[in-house]
Amino acid sequence: LPLPVLEADAQLQDGSVGTVALRGRGGLVAKLAMKEASVEFDVNTSQFTLPFAPAITVVQFGMKGEATRSGMKIAQWDGLLYSGHVTGTANVRWGNTWSIDGVITARGVNAAVFAPALLSNGRGEGTGRFTMSGVEPAKLGASGRLEGNFTVTKGVLGSFDLSRALQTNGRQVTGQTQFAEMSGQGAYDRGAVSLRNVNLGAGALNAGASAEITESGALSGRIIADVKTSTQNLRATLIMGGTVTEPTVRN
Repeated sequence: LPLPVLEADAQLQDGSVGTVALRGRGGLVAKLAMKEASVEFDVNTSQFTLPFAPAITVVQFGMKGEATRSGMKIAQWDGLLYSGHVTGTANVRWGNTWSIDGVITARGVNAAVFAPALLSNGRGEGTGRFTMSGVEPAKLGASGRLEGNFTVTKGVLGSFDLSRALQTNGRQVTGQTQFAEMSGQGAYDRGAVSLRNVNLGAGALNAGASAEITESGALSGRIIADVKTSTQNLRATLIMGGTVTEPTVRN
């Protein structure tokens, strides 16, 4: 593969290179400070694809930290993602085997972009830990795993109406459900997604859910919804199936 074209300005200190400024395509600007056994770096670029999620690209990406012969410690990285902000830390180790682990925190992200047929509106935030390892650095994303907690506020479930399901004992479910908040735990493992302990609140309506999404997009799971009023207690259990683009729900 051809190497990227870079412009470099170096400053000498006591006969050795002290600092280096690099510029390249895509708005790349990097500052390197040479230490006795390490290099401090501060890098900014217009976009960067997350190695543990190759379909996701962060814009206005920046990172700073320190690199040695055996690895790199990223003290902070951040950028913009789906109208929100993401930030985190990371550790990179290289040699016969490469490994990356770290933390990611997201705030104000448009959660509807991930599965609009299931979640058609809402702002998401959350924190998780990611890991990946392998012999070939270019293929680390295939082993990527991310696990953490999430919250979505002022959202809309795009494929089913939980109030209608409660009123009809699960016989009619088509429609949408607006909610104030949804929270839970999620895991991404080599393309597959698992959601656990999902809780949804929409006024007097409450629901709990769990779901599995395979790497190919097949969906399975269930939702237990209930509403308590002064006169009655309604409850329904719904089974999810189909795919993330064409979900199905039945009682």
